Amino acid sequence: SRRGPAMVRLRKTLARMRTAVLAGDMAQFSQMDFEFHREIMASAGMPRLFQVWSSLNGLLLIWLLTVQDSVRQLLREVLNDHLQVVQAIRMGDESLAKRLLRDHIVDRGEQTLHGSREIAVETPRTVPPRRRTKRQ
Repeated sequence: SRRGPAMVRLRKTLARMRTAVLAGDMAQFSQMDFEFHREIMASAGMPRLFQVWSSLNGLLLIWLLTVQDSVRQLLREVLNDHLQVVQAIRMGDESLAKRLLRDHIVDRGEQTLHGSREIAVETPRTVPPRRRTKRQ
């Protein structure tokens, strides 16, 4: 149901996410972002998909830590995306919720990757490049 326990958990997660945005608390924001997506996946009624998503969490966390400076610039946008998804779910508009969630993942992912490339270019290299050795 639209007002069931999953919706209550999503709204609580969004409230905590908003607090993290206002505080600039990247660790709390990241934790709530994961919690938001976990709740969506757990509530989707597709246990296999949830299992696959859960198995990727470690890699997603490593990636998020790698690009956190770029993500920090998008906190309000990510929160707004999540609010729109929850609103679509609350209205019972499944197709809108799917589209918003897909756009959120694709658009924010591209922005994060673009931002992390810019950061990587500006950051001096601390480890010298490996020298290629000729094979005999």
